[in-house]
Amino acid sequence: MAKTREDRLAWPRSRTYLERVIPVGPAKQRGNSMNLISDYKSALQMCESCLIKMWKEQQYRGMEAVYHKALMAALKEKENRKFKDIRHERPLREISSQPVRRERVDIVVESNNSNVHAIELKVVQLPREKNLSPMQCLYDIGQITRDFIRLSEAETLTSFDCVIVLYGGLLSVYRTPATLLREFHNRMFVDFKTSEAAGQLKFEKNNSLRKKQRRLIKQLGLDQPFTRSTDSMRAKTSEKLGLITIHGPLS
Repeated sequence: MAKTREDRLAWPRSRTYLERVIPVGPAKQRGNSMNLISDYKSALQMCESCLIKMWKEQQYRGMEAVYHKALMAALKEKENRKFKDIRHERPLREISSQPVRRERVDIVVESNNSNVHAIELKVVQLPREKNLSPMQCLYDIGQITRDFIRLSEAETLTSFDCVIVLYGGLLSVYRTPATLLREFHNRMFVDFKTSEAAGQLKFEKNNSLRKKQRRLIKQLGLDQPFTRSTDSMRAKTSEKLGLITIHGPLS
C-alpha cells in the first residue's frame, strides 16, 4: 500500500542522543531560565557586516543561516565553562513527546546545572516589502507564534527564546531599544488586526493552530497597540540592525 503524506512525514519514536541525556517524560520544573541576550547581541555584531551586504544585494534567503552560524560560534566560546552541550538543527521530537512531523529546533543548549534551553531564529524585514496582502499578514507574526507554541509544548525545556533579527530601512530611524521594540510591536499588532479582519485568522477560525496563535498573541499583548515593555519581550540594537527576543515560558 502506498504511504500517505502523513506516513512519510511521521518520525519513528527512538531513543536519540538528547532523549538518553534528557528523557522525554513529565514536564521539567520551569523557572531556571537562561539569559542569553548578551550572546544574541554578540552574534549579531559578529555577522552584521555580512548581513548588511546580503541585504543590499537582496540575498535574503541565507541571512538566517549566517546569524545561526555566528550564534553557534558565540555560544561555543562558553562551552564547558557555562554550557554542558550545544547542538543545532535538532529534531523537535528530541525535546517533546507531542506528536510531531519532520520539524526541527534551531539550537538546543544544556547548561552545566542541566537546565535545557531552546532557541528558534527568524529574520524579519522592517518594513516588509513582500507578502503584503491580507491573506499573507501572518507571514512574520504567524511564524513567530508557531515557533513559540511548539517550544512551549516541549516538556523537557526549562526555558526558550524566539530570537528575531531585524533589518531594513526603518532600522536607521529606530536607533534605541525602546523605539525599536515599540515599532516592532505595533507592526505585529497591525498584521494581527489585518489578518483578523480579512485574512487567515478570519477565514480559519476553527483551525486549532489559529486558535492557539490568537491566544498567544493576546498573551503577548500584540492584540493591542504598544503601551509599555514587558519582561517577555526585549530589544537590542547594533549599528544598522536590531534584535527582538521573546522569552518563554510566559508567566
